[in-house]
Amino acid sequence: MHQTTNQLKIKLRKRMQLARAALSKQQIATNSQAIIEHLLSSTLWAQAKNIALYLPFNNEIDLQALLLQDKNFYLPSIANKSMQFHRYQIDIPLVTTSFGLRQPRFHPQLPKPNLDLCLMPLLAFDQQGNRLGMGGGFYDRYFENNSDTILVGVAHAIQHVNKLPTASWDVKLNAIVTEQGLKKYVRKT
Repeated sequence: MHQTTNQLKIKLRKRMQLARAALSKQQIATNSQAIIEHLLSSTLWAQAKNIALYLPFNNEIDLQALLLQDKNFYLPSIANKSMQFHRYQIDIPLVTTSFGLRQPRFHPQLPKPNLDLCLMPLLAFDQQGNRLGMGGGFYDRYFENNSDTILVGVAHAIQHVNKLPTASWDVKLNAIVTEQGLKKYVRKT
């Protein structure tokens, strides 16, 4: 029986969630520190002023130490099918969604910031610059017509797969960073 792209993505999401859930707190901390060091030494980081990143969830790489750097940071917030980015401040109030994500409160009229760099969480990635997220399509919709922001997937190396099933609306990454280093892709828009 031939499986649809969506069915393949669902199976792969489950497999990758289990693989990430099996990581120890020490391994997550070690990988997170290595990734932060790779980012801080990269030209992508040096050239970026306005950077979006996420708060970790379900054993994702923890980038919160980057918030101490002298850059303008933005955190994502989702509601319904929309995503927006809020300017980070040390005392920004956060809410917890029904899924357990911590995020700023969603404001429908919030203007879009000019992001130089977006550090994106993911469940799986491949060598072609494809990213598999949680399935909500938030990053794909937000960046579908955006060629100015450099999109960098952030993951544990175990989240690599040979080839992801893709759909026409999937937004490709410009780079991926794991504990093993940063790799750039040629993103076709």
